[in-house]
Amino acid sequence: MEVADQVEAVGRDRELAALQIGLARVDLEAESQGALPQHGERDAGAVDGRDAPARSGEPERVPAGTARQVERPTWREQRDRLNQARRRWVVSVLSGSVALVPAIHFSTPGSADKIIDVSVVTKNGRLVRISKIALLSAWAFGLAYVGWGAIAAWVLVRPGSRRDYDCVPQIRFGRLQPLTLLSSDGVRLHAWVLLARNASPDDWVLLLHGYRSNRDVLQNRARFFSRRGYNVLMLHFRGHGGSDPALISYGYHERHDVTAAFDFIRSLRPGRRVRIGINAISMGAAAAAYAVGLGEIEPAWMILESCYDNIRHALTNRLARRLGGWVTPIFAWPVEQIVENLAQLRTEDLDPAKALERARCPVLVMAGDSEEVLKVVEIEYLYGCVPEPKRLVLFPGAGHEDLLMHDPRRFVRAVGAFLREFAPRVPREPEERAILEEGPAVERP
Repeated sequence: MEVADQVEAVGRDRELAALQIGLARVDLEAESQGALPQHGERDAGAVDGRDAPARSGEPERVPAGTARQVERPTWREQRDRLNQARRRWVVSVLSGSVALVPAIHFSTPGSADKIIDVSVVTKNGRLVRISKIALLSAWAFGLAYVGWGAIAAWVLVRPGSRRDYDCVPQIRFGRLQPLTLLSSDGVRLHAWVLLARNASPDDWVLLLHGYRSNRDVLQNRARFFSRRGYNVLMLHFRGHGGSDPALISYGYHERHDVTAAFDFIRSLRPGRRVRIGINAISMGAAAAAYAVGLGEIEPAWMILESCYDNIRHALTNRLARRLGGWVTPIFAWPVEQIVENLAQLRTEDLDPAKALERARCPVLVMAGDSEEVLKVVEIEYLYGCVPEPKRLVLFPGAGHEDLLMHDPRRFVRAVGAFLREFAPRVPREPEERAILEEGPAVERP
């Protein structure tokens, strides 16, 4: 090795050591204030799912070919059965609410004399008799209509289930360091930091999960970017994982979490030009779009996966996925209004396509061509709103799912080509082949 290379390597090691000291100082300050819990560690290989001991309460996995194995329906078949059950439940509630009123009415004494006792005089002077049963039935139908809309809206915005994230898993490609951040509106957020061995302290990527997901699903991406020379920060959004509970706002209030992560990374390197990229999925992509559109962050580049174009389409598509096409238009309006009130936002503001019009960095848009939560025409519309430079990659046969797990080769090639074009400092083909040969760090369950 030449003297210049040795000097450069020593300088990089010193910068990484200083960065680790800065992270440790942040942890010590937070722990002294009671913001950080005491963190433990899992056994090595716990992330892989192959060598990890079974968790308490989980059923034992039976290897293929044993006598206990049975044929299980696919996830699409299970989802279709669940959707049929939901549709039957909605129809039964509405029809039952209408049929219940006449039954109660006729069961009361003297009900036969009160069948028609409401008179209305129209503008033309005609006298119209209205059945009391019809009025009560209409009232019951309206009550069931609004009540079901409220239930559906609550299901869409309620916080996700909390889990114990005090344990930090050991991984094969580095060491995760736990971190607690505080957003500008006072929400405590849990995160992991992964310092890559060959990365400059000024090169970072922020990984953002999707709706009702968590940072665990981002570990494959963390390995991918750390191998390419990026330090990684994986964040738990509010209302998800170990972060503080909060109603889900489909990225609008979650943008404060993205800004908090950006501010933390910049605080590690004061006075330096830190290059921070974003790889975000679904709701995380929308949160990044809102932060960019409002001028709260300025990323070096963005990779957005399965991002919705506006909230009306997102809610309508989710309802259609669960209830079917003919039921959705009936209940879309009350759900939209109640979501606005619960999450304290306006649906007019939830428009990632409009927010991305103000992007000033290269953007890669990726999605499946068999999306159900999103439609291809909506993906193309969002892509059309993004200014140049930009790229669009569709994954054949992929739905609203993890694109890296669906087609690792296509993901690696698409992201690798994007980074080579707009961030040419990263390693090239040999690194990509090594990533593919090793297989995923976290296997599909």
